[in-house]
Amino acid sequence: MPHASKQLAAAILALGLSAPAGFAEGHAREEFVLVDQFEGLTLAFEIEAAPRGLQNLVLTVDGPRGYQAMQAAGKDMPKIDLRDYGKPFDGVYTWEVTGSYPNMIEINTPVDENGRDGKARNEIMSAVTAGGGFQVVEGQIMRFDKNEKEE
Repeated sequence: MPHASKQLAAAILALGLSAPAGFAEGHAREEFVLVDQFEGLTLAFEIEAAPRGLQNLVLTVDGPRGYQAMQAAGKDMPKIDLRDYGKPFDGVYTWEVTGSYPNMIEINTPVDENGRDGKARNEIMSAVTAGGGFQVVEGQIMRFDKNEKEE
């Protein structure tokens, strides 16, 4: 792997496959852990740990030459076949899964309900996020070697 790719791989691995949620002060952090289920050019994940009531799940992927893909799936884990969003060139890609759960947190600027009930809300649902990266090599998703050290 070229030196620049090793540096990027190390940075992406530092992101990990899980991230704490509940970023508001005074709220407990919720664990959100995903296990990748990559096959061919399809990204899929299994939820290993998540807050109760997890919903509004969105998977986004960014890659070389402006490649972008996004899939929302409500309460189910979204999956993406890279070919459905254009030609997946060989190179380094990043992914992120976001979601929310019904632990309401107070916000500074009220959110307008677009005239539906005439009331602005001063709280929103808590969010979770997880992300990582992979490479496409000769038309296949390849995981980064977590044990590989930068030279």
